[in-house]
Amino acid sequence: MQYDRFLHFVCGVLIPFLAIPVVAAIRGKHASRAGTFWIAIGIVFVGLFGFELFQFTSDRVFGTLLFYDQVQSITRDVTEDILFGTAGLVIAAITLWRSKRVWHRFAVEGINTALPRSAS
Repeated sequence: MQYDRFLHFVCGVLIPFLAIPVVAAIRGKHASRAGTFWIAIGIVFVGLFGFELFQFTSDRVFGTLLFYDQVQSITRDVTEDILFGTAGLVIAAITLWRSKRVWHRFAVEGINTALPRSAS
């Protein structure tokens, strides 16, 4: 059980660090930092919640034990996964918000300068 909690917490921390540069690169140089931040955080939260909802539904509908073990109920597993993932996401969000100038510059200038330019 502890491994599952740790895994969801770490994923909640790490995924925003990957999502923000991708969203920043898609939105471009002139997009607001706050908008980019909240879009990325929202996408990560919806993905986290959506995946847990998928796990719960598939185990309930098909009567399987694919996403949890027999020791704890699926309801408790899903609840803990969402709570630990959200806790990690909040920590990442606070860290990223405090350093938004740094990640925005890296995401927009770093990724855009690394992309090949088309010959016109």
